[in-house]
Amino acid sequence: MKAQREETWIPTGGDRHGRAPTQRRILIKKWAAEGYSSRQMAERLGMDDVSVRLIARQIDAEIPADTIIGRTKRHDSNRIVGETANALEGLAMGIELVSLDELDPDQAGDWVASLTESMQAINQFIKALKEATQ
Repeated sequence: MKAQREETWIPTGGDRHGRAPTQRRILIKKWAAEGYSSRQMAERLGMDDVSVRLIARQIDAEIPADTIIGRTKRHDSNRIVGETANALEGLAMGIELVSLDELDPDQAGDWVASLTESMQAINQFIKALKEATQ
């Protein structure tokens, strides 16, 4: 029974005492063989994925999932929404400078369609954002 507990015991993040470092190495090797990525292991172990990869190299454990996943970039949702809000604010200021009587009527239909489609997507996002934050 003790072996069973040790096999499933996950050390607390940052714990460097006793068997914690050894147990992390055991789990990293085990999970890598089971198909976990370094990012997934890091989340479970309460550490960063760079450290997981370093430990894996030290113990000669390959992480096949990382090879499959590659170096995918994680999107920073907060940055994306912040930049979008800033861009829309700039666009709103820009359209205040437009003189409607100077616009080319032949292009207006395309602009209306494009702006309508974009506004629908933005309005749907605003609605979802409101619901998620209430």
